[in-house]
Amino acid sequence: MEYPKLTRAQKNNCKLSEEQIKEIQELHQQGMSMRAIAKQFKISKTTVKYWVDEEFKKKDKLKATKRTAEKRKTIEGKIKENERRAISIKIARKNIKELQEYHAEEKINN
Repeated sequence: MEYPKLTRAQKNNCKLSEEQIKEIQELHQQGMSMRAIAKQFKISKTTVKYWVDEEFKKKDKLKATKRTAEKRKTIEGKIKENERRAISIKIARKNIKELQEYHAEEKINN
């Protein structure tokens, strides 16, 4: 069974669309400052830098991974992580149910 891939527009935590990201990268290549781009798109300068600087993006992802690992070391961190996972599992189960219903409808229609 093949699941549909969510686009950035369908994800709740994405502030920029693929088109906006491409436009940001093009504007930066044309010499526009990160501050001006950030102001135009109403985002932080750090967000602009994330999308135009691959090295910064790699370092940022590594820092996020380390932060998550640190949180898991304490009891409170483990509890929060388990709660977050429980919510993710609940959402995944809901999505699976919706996908099963979608595939059942597709079989009926075909």
